[in-house]
Amino acid sequence: MDVNIDPEKRRFWKHLKLPANDHIFLSGIFGIGKTFFVDKFFDDFQSQYELFKLSPVHYSISQTDDIIDYIKYDIVFQLFGKDIDFEKEDFSKWLTGQFYLEENFVDTVALIARHGNKIGRNISEIILELNALSRNVAEHQSKYKIDEEQEMFSFLKELSERENSIYEENRITQLISGMVDQLKIEIELIDDQEPEDLKEKDQLEIEKKEVVLVIDDLDRLDPDHIFRILNVFACHFDLSNVESQNKFGFDKIILVGDINNLRNIFSARYGSNTDFSGYVDKFYSREVFYLNNKRFITNAISSVLKTISIRMNTSESLNLQDSMSYESRLFKKILELLVQNDLINLRTLIKLSENRYSLFSTPFFLNGVKYRFKTDAFRIILIFDLLVQLFGTISSVDRALKELARRNPILIDTNILEELSLLLVFLDLKKTNAVEGNYTYRNHELDIEIEYDIPSTYVSVVGRVISVKSISTSNDRFDFPYAPLIYKAFQEYMKINKYYN
Repeated sequence: MDVNIDPEKRRFWKHLKLPANDHIFLSGIFGIGKTFFVDKFFDDFQSQYELFKLSPVHYSISQTDDIIDYIKYDIVFQLFGKDIDFEKEDFSKWLTGQFYLEENFVDTVALIARHGNKIGRNISEIILELNALSRNVAEHQSKYKIDEEQEMFSFLKELSERENSIYEENRITQLISGMVDQLKIEIELIDDQEPEDLKEKDQLEIEKKEVVLVIDDLDRLDPDHIFRILNVFACHFDLSNVESQNKFGFDKIILVGDINNLRNIFSARYGSNTDFSGYVDKFYSREVFYLNNKRFITNAISSVLKTISIRMNTSESLNLQDSMSYESRLFKKILELLVQNDLINLRTLIKLSENRYSLFSTPFFLNGVKYRFKTDAFRIILIFDLLVQLFGTISSVDRALKELARRNPILIDTNILEELSLLLVFLDLKKTNAVEGNYTYRNHELDIEIEYDIPSTYVSVVGRVISVKSISTSNDRFDFPYAPLIYKAFQEYMKINKYYN
């Protein structure tokens, strides 16, 4: 599925370039395509940014003390895939011997004692010399008084080297920071230019490549774990040192999730009176970046429909590849409304793309009446069949369309009259029995009266809208309660016997 997100990428690029913007929260509803956006953005701008990604869902079953070790593991694992020169120190044998003797003193003395006779000296002589050495060390040590400053420094050093301490700055942490720093190579970049202009070579300046850590998939965390893990990140990544504001030397840390959902979970867990803003402010330096993919996803729907193939058990099929057909326009309109109202996500639409679906035409009963036409004669039934396959369950479609009807996005568009005709013949089926003739559909709740006719038909039953009026005023209506009519048709669809069996 090809989604053009260039305008949104430019907006995010400008957000990253804001001064002192080293903590970023990228927010969007679950499934809108946040991971897709992040991957595409940093793939397109890999010359400016070096990306590391963590998924804390992997840490949710871990003990809190272990989480920082898993973070380091993930970072080190990704470092092996980067262009880094790993240094190897070549110590002299004498220096190596000093390190060994320091770390293995008792074993060394035992070895000397065991083989003393072989070198022509007995054990008593060796012990006398070792005692003399010990006295010299003690005398040397006694010359120095306790240094309070050094004692305090030693305490800080011990704490920084302790595993899993929030102040830990051990050898592995220092190695990671050094390797991350290697990635900050100098690059040529146009100052304050939008991404599509970056190929211009007339106003270049030198910058350093920025190393970015993305913490993804916060949406997938269980509520019981989300704040425990966020608190670990807050402790470890909000502690400044002399070289960098962020731990491990990252220039920017980006949290990816739905901040509104996070707010709801926070209120449910800690109470509605608890200050969420005070808690979450530490995770971003400027303002939250709200990802808005809706317009781009909506624009991609037509392309998606052209990739779908539908197989049926009759010679007739649902033709969604013809963008001018009634059913294609109706299905597209339903998907657009669901996207615009956050009731379907990019992940679901991607599942729809380039797929093959099987629909079946069967006789059906509605309100106890068996109809002479099969389900394929009413294309709205086939569209609902396809929506059920797309969402996975009929109850999921019911919830989405019910919520859409509640929000009732009003459409002012005379071009949808032909699409309405697909709904009318199904909504009025009990009255018309799909027999040729002129009819009027009235709905006092929606204050709408639609005059239409059913022409002679042999394959597909399609109405033809003649006029749309307000019942209360008798005036022509140009605003259409499209979503409520769709949901009322779906309620009729759910009454069909095959979905009760």
